[in-house]
This record gives sequence, C-alpha cells and structure tokens, in this order.
Amino acid sequence: MQKNRPHSHIRLLLILMVTSFVSMGCTKEDLSQCPTFSHEFIVRAYDIDGNNISQSDDVKEITAYVFDDQDNFLALRQIELEKNIKLNYPNNSTLHIVVLGNSANDKQKMPTLTIGDKLVSACISLTMHTSAKSMQQTANSPDDLFKGRKEIVKSISNTLQEIAIRRKVGSVVITTKGLKAYTNTTSDDFHYVLRYGKRQLNFMGHTLGEKALHNPKAKFNNGLFESSIFNILPPTKSNIIVDIYNGISLVATIAKDSNGNPLSVKTGELLNVYANFTGNINVSIEVTSWGEKKIWKEF
Repeated sequence: MQKNRPHSHIRLLLILMVTSFVSMGCTKEDLSQCPTFSHEFIVRAYDIDGNNISQSDDVKEITAYVFDDQDNFLALRQIELEKNIKLNYPNNSTLHIVVLGNSANDKQKMPTLTIGDKLVSACISLTMHTSAKSMQQTANSPDDLFKGRKEIVKSISNTLQEIAIRRKVGSVVITTKGLKAYTNTTSDDFHYVLRYGKRQLNFMGHTLGEKALHNPKAKFNNGLFESSIFNILPPTKSNIIVDIYNGISLVATIAKDSNGNPLSVKTGELLNVYANFTGNINVSIEVTSWGEKKIWKEF
C-alpha cells in the first residue's frame, strides 16, 4: 500500500489542474467550459390597460440592448416576443436589459453604442425635416415605439424572468370645421403645426431634449380639414398647442377646449381634437384607446 501513495498524489494533482483549467476557461467566457448559469428571460407586450398584446401585430420587431451590472454596454440582440431568451455572461451576476419594439425604421435615430458605453447616455432621437408648408424644422412622427427594461439575475436553475414592454408614444388627430369661411378664403393651403412634443427618449424611459414641432399630413374632406393620426413623444411637464395656418399666416391657436381643459397627450392613448369655426368657435377634445379615432356626432 505504501508504494501506491505517490500515484494517488499525482492523480489528485492532475484533478486539481484540470479543475483550475476549466475555471480559467469560464472566466474567459469559453462557454463550453462553464457551468449552466444563464440569464434567462421572456419579453411580452402590454397595452395601457395591462392587457397582453404579444399575439397581436402591434409589435413588429424587438431589439434587446444588453448592459452589465455597472450599466456598461455589452451587446445588441435581435429577439422575439414570448420566446425564451438565454444569455451567458458568466462574469456578470446581473444584466441590465433594455428592450425596444418597432424601432428599426428611419422615423427615429437609434444610438450607435460601442462596448463600454453607459446606459444613461443612450438616447432615441426623432429624425427631422424641413416642412414644405411652414418652412420650419419639424420632427417626423415616430413609429409605434414600445420599451421596457429590467435587471435580469443570473440563475443556475434557469429561472425565467419577464420583461414587459409598453408604448412610449402618444398619438393625436385634429379635425376642424368651417376654416375657409372663418378665414374668408377658397384656398386649400392650410396646415397644422403641433408644438411642445419632445425630440428624444432616453433608455431610462424619460423624454428630454429640445421641444419638437410636428407638421402632420392633413387634407379637406367634405368641408372638414382632417389630419392623419400621428405619434409624438409626449412632454412630461407641459401640454401641447396646435397652430392653424393658411399659407404662412397664423389664423388660430388651440391650447384648450371650450371647457378650459388643456390638450394633454399621454402614452398609449389617442387625443382627438375637434374645432368648429362656424358661429362661435367651439373646441372639443376626447381621449380614446390607441388607434380608435373619435367619430364626432355632428359629422
């Protein structure tokens, strides 16, 4: 038995060396050498009332921005709703995940992040153009943006965690009646300018930056001057104002309805504005669910 002891010591030394090698491989993110720890999550979309709308076509595509536990950028991932997502970053006990939906088009500019960039510096900016009507720099209507963020804790038991994404834009539609008689013109050269939206949305979910002007598409329809439904990044500390122009001349400004209520836009809702310029000017507003345009009774 005494003769076998050197062999036992050698065997023990080899086991320790192999264990050390595997551990070193894991710290270098050689995932084949790592234990089965992972950051696992699922993304679901919800409307303003808390209904799960993941199976609808409201969210066309989603992107996950991955940050480490110090909020340093790590990676960008294209993922799917209601699919189990598993990320392996063995050196991070926690990942900070920001998920954006419907952000891939050119109506907004996404941040270009490099490894190590801070989460607080990441910002979505609306694209701008010069309005042919007003000759002012106006912001494009952003897409139907969804956003969510959450810290995902690494788990060896693969505990599934949910990231909920919700709308971060509000929408507006404007209708006016009697504009031509009010301005004593037969011209169709009218346009709306909406003031006091915001130009940026940061990854923390706050709107910021300079105030935005919007110049929505609009046309006459049976005597009514109707805008398209357009999206804005709602201001958090102010309300919007609608200016009505004939050519370059400002003919009216709408800041409140006839009861003194301001034009307030909230995320996930549609603000309907109706102004009647026949006789005494009357302004009505109504908030409806997303995409559900108000049909005014007097129409």
